[in-house]
Amino acid sequence: MTKHLRPAAVWIALAAGAFGSSAAENSPIITFTTSIYEINGDANALSFRLGSSKKTTVEVDFGYGKQKVTVDPVTVSNGDINATTLQGSVNSDATVKVYGDASLIDYLDLEGCYATTADFSTLTNLDVLNLNHNKLGSVNLDPFTKLTALYVSDNPFDVAPLKIGTPKPNLTILEMEAIDHLDQSFDLTQYPAMKSFDAFACRSLARPDQLPRAAPYICRCDADIVDRCVEKSQTAYSECQRHIRRQSRCH
Repeated sequence: MTKHLRPAAVWIALAAGAFGSSAAENSPIITFTTSIYEINGDANALSFRLGSSKKTTVEVDFGYGKQKVTVDPVTVSNGDINATTLQGSVNSDATVKVYGDASLIDYLDLEGCYATTADFSTLTNLDVLNLNHNKLGSVNLDPFTKLTALYVSDNPFDVAPLKIGTPKPNLTILEMEAIDHLDQSFDLTQYPAMKSFDAFACRSLARPDQLPRAAPYICRCDADIVDRCVEKSQTAYSECQRHIRRQSRCH
């Protein structure tokens, strides 16, 4: 299954580094709950995607017992991400578990899974993490120091504010649109590798004036940030405009 990304974002991910058989472990390496059963009942259908640094076998349990799935390394071709899709239907417990070698999993995409909780803290080699468009009340991102791309848009984070955390020296792409609860420790200047930053409608972003001094090579930011820089100072606005012009040259 493929997913289309912005051409600039694909180039950034490739420039940052390549996306990087084992018996299943007894403890799950991924556990998440979903509200999809409440919405669709027994007719629900759920899918998510994994990638690995080398071919490996995992076991997935949607609530009806474990099934083996071969996970391949992620590839990117013409803006499409090719990853291994795991799909099934959950029972009324609405819990999905994945078992395997956590050290080999470097790509996790739970976008649109109606996830309400998610635990994948053992996946410390994650390179790309996509949690967009879920119902997560909280998530612990501290263990994931190797991330190059992080997508957390459109989640409530109303149990605990979203905390991106540090250190993440390789974080190149960060998308956190429509986030109402962001931990106020967030400091864009702590991510020196940042090339693409999207915080459209993230009204809890208290310091949009960080952008001009955050990373000298940012190629992409959203216009919403520029608008809020105007509220801070004319200097911040001018600097943001320079970043927008740089963005157009990066495409």
